[in-house]
Amino acid sequence: MLVLQVRKSIKDMVRKYITIIFLVPALLIPSHAQKIPFSNLTIQNGLPQTTVSSIVQDEDGYIWFATQMGAARYDGYEFEYFNASNGLINNYVNCMMVSRSGQLWFGTEGGISVLEEGGFSSFTEDNGLVNNRIDQLIEDKDGNVWAGSAYGLSVITPDTIVSYSKGEALTDNSIEKMFVDSRGWVHVATGPFPGLTIFEDPIKYTKYEDRKYEDLTVIWDIAEDLDGNILYATQDFGIRVNVGEGSHYLGSKEGLTDSTVISLMVDHRGRIWCGTYRDGLFVFEDNQFRHVNLGEGDVPVITSFFEDSNHRIWIRSEVGVWLFDDDHFTLINEETGLANDWVYDLIEDKFGNIWLATEGGASKYGRAIFEI
Repeated sequence: MLVLQVRKSIKDMVRKYITIIFLVPALLIPSHAQKIPFSNLTIQNGLPQTTVSSIVQDEDGYIWFATQMGAARYDGYEFEYFNASNGLINNYVNCMMVSRSGQLWFGTEGGISVLEEGGFSSFTEDNGLVNNRIDQLIEDKDGNVWAGSAYGLSVITPDTIVSYSKGEALTDNSIEKMFVDSRGWVHVATGPFPGLTIFEDPIKYTKYEDRKYEDLTVIWDIAEDLDGNILYATQDFGIRVNVGEGSHYLGSKEGLTDSTVISLMVDHRGRIWCGTYRDGLFVFEDNQFRHVNLGEGDVPVITSFFEDSNHRIWIRSEVGVWLFDDDHFTLINEETGLANDWVYDLIEDKFGNIWLATEGGASKYGRAIFEI
């Protein structure tokens, strides 16, 4: 089985031009290293640690940063720190989530902590978690919180914790991706042994594994199109599209030259953006894929997409972030003001600012006033 090895970051790559094939053939748009209006937060101005793995904004407007030395809450001027000394279950925070009820959830190397008005409450293996290391958190339509790890899956309901591992509902232990569709069903992709489990609720599920489905492969990302069809980014077959009880693939027949798709997103126009392992960026529109050449040198591995409220597309890669705005692609990296090229997370706050969690701190893009 092919095991994907993400290529190392190439920080000194020189990119002079960007070719946008799917907009205007052979159109070259200069990508000079112009400084971009970033405000960077690092250990020099208050972060407790350099690596920021996740960013969220709570109901009160505070921005929270997850680091390897706890979480930091930012009001636009000062930080307040939350760690093992004041209630957090573990200092190493991998992920965060704000629930619809306003609770702030922290997935750490030592369990889960939940912050409410009365302080922290925590869950560990002693309370029923499948493992104390938590890498992903999502909330379903009923308010249940799903926690993914390299060791299985736990679902925290108001009454109990339900946990699954290899041999039960899961084909393998490592949770590669979790996704909640418009029906409220939770799709859980596992690896390295490929499998997919679709949960209608924490107990009722359908398990798919390659012993029964010959075309099943590792799923790296999941999305839903404007018609409610579920899209799976697969390792070997391009994009699998589930339509009702049936399915089909988008691949080489539609112009996709690389069958290993590791990221995808459907934008407000219904276009499918996908990042492949070898050939980079493709956009599916009008029943065909168009390849987007992002410049000279090695093709960047695209890890995720984000569409903001202004319909700009943010494309995370191992060489920084590409911004698609007004039919132009712009590379944003350390050279242009980003805190670090390696970006782990990206969110938009309620003022329209874009916050990026990086290996070297956090960056804010935008000139909107941020205040609590």
